[in-house]
Amino acid sequence: MHVAWVETRGGGRLLRVARWSGSERIPLGSAVNFDPTRGVRCPRLAVEGEGKLVLSRSEDDAAGVPQLWLARWDGSTWIDLPGPLDTEPSVLVYDAQMAGQPGYRPAVSRGAARRPIPPAEPACGPS
Repeated sequence: MHVAWVETRGGGRLLRVARWSGSERIPLGSAVNFDPTRGVRCPRLAVEGEGKLVLSRSEDDAAGVPQLWLARWDGSTWIDLPGPLDTEPSVLVYDAQMAGQPGYRPAVSRGAARRPIPPAEPACGPS
């Protein structure tokens, strides 16, 4: 089993992923997000058809606007996939859901709202 979470440490936010061995948490690499001084939220995990772990996350850009990113675990490090996935500047992307099936790549759906950005940080929604 794998788990992803956001932790606050030293004034920053770090997105972590670990595997549960049944008795201990084994970290998968270091923090996944680009910049711990910016917001990161809503981590979601899926397994793609080739058996590799994929992580989606909402991470703020330099202006504080959330953007949707994907990363793939290659067995030793997280590799960011080209992105962000946001393609329409007038839409605020705040959540992603992924589903995988053996032999296929994960499908990604997202929650969205028209800008302006709401004053409160968007919730991740149901898991």
